[in-house]
Amino acid sequence: PNADLAKKAITNLSARDRWSFEHRIPVARNTDRARVLALLDDLQQRIAAHPSVAALPGWPRVRLVAVTDASLEIEVSAQILTQREAVFLDIQQQLILLVIDALDRAKIEGPALPALDVQAARHQDHATGAARG
Repeated sequence: PNADLAKKAITNLSARDRWSFEHRIPVARNTDRARVLALLDDLQQRIAAHPSVAALPGWPRVRLVAVTDASLEIEVSAQILTQREAVFLDIQQQLILLVIDALDRAKIEGPALPALDVQAARHQDHATGAARG
């Protein structure tokens, strides 16, 4: 255990001058190519324009990184310039809301959620006498 700890990199959070923002955004698998490319470009510009996002070579990054049965996944990565966690959390929220706004403006939806078997749940509630809201 001590030998494993000695091999690990330890980050002193109080000495940190930036925080990593890394999020994956799933979008509907059937989103057409032109919309995906336009969204990638829009997000890249909007994230880079935020005053607390570090302007470094190759950063921020907005990339299409995965294709699944249900979705296309976009990864947004940026370095947030702050030493304070509370400030980072506020900026992270701003960037997530920016992503939501970009998705809304592009009229791109998230992946379809699996259908719930509500009928079976209601039947079970009636059998047990439990009330559901």
